[in-house]
Amino acid sequence: MEKNSSLRSSPPSPIHSSADERSAAWTILAAVGLIPIALAGFAVGFLLFAAVRGPVDPLHPSVAALLTGQLFGYAFLAPYVLFTITALWQRSLADLGFRTPSGSQIGTALAGAAAMILVVTVLSELVQLIAHVHHEQQAIALFRAIHDRLMAIYFALVVAVAAPVVEELTFRVFIFNAVRRVAPFWPAAVVSGALFAFAHADPFLLVPLAAGGVILCYVYVRTGNAWMSMITHACFNGFTLAVLFIVPRSVV
Repeated sequence: MEKNSSLRSSPPSPIHSSADERSAAWTILAAVGLIPIALAGFAVGFLLFAAVRGPVDPLHPSVAALLTGQLFGYAFLAPYVLFTITALWQRSLADLGFRTPSGSQIGTALAGAAAMILVVTVLSELVQLIAHVHHEQQAIALFRAIHDRLMAIYFALVVAVAAPVVEELTFRVFIFNAVRRVAPFWPAAVVSGALFAFAHADPFLLVPLAAGGVILCYVYVRTGNAWMSMITHACFNGFTLAVLFIVPRSVV
């Protein structure tokens, strides 16, 4: 049996001394810096898109402009987080869970994806039922505005590839591990999941996505492998995309 196959044994918090106040302070500062870094990347992508394709209405941007801004936001975030966790915590990427996966770990990731799809779907329906509304997610609204195949592929790459990698790096590898230095699994998972949900800026998805974020933390810890939570996340987003592409637009 693998050493890191339980919630107790893996992955350990990269900051191994809770008394290290300097590391804690720098970690908090680095976490706060996630927001301006992401916004700066989005702004750069948005401006570059406008420079290449012509003026963009900031109040009613095109899907392509939004996707480009989001992609640049991810491109700014990824190196920032990687530099922060390796330089600040003095841990290798392998220590943080970037290892070659085993078959059982991949199985856990796929099972986590199925659980995430079920939990997020049920909670989303429950929230809408309680609120007496039919809420259209932002991803669906963007999908409705896509009318050509190349843009659909671009949308899929950003949502199903870039987003899972960078968001897992941010919310699980960085934030979840940072909180685990002072708290056990469940409080750390709730904090990571809640911030993950808030980052999507959709009040109707706060509870469903927070629960999904907890599942992603469980997959990360259960496998001790950061790639596995990324696979779970990618499968969840991929399933959502498949539904959007398969179900007629008049239905979704």
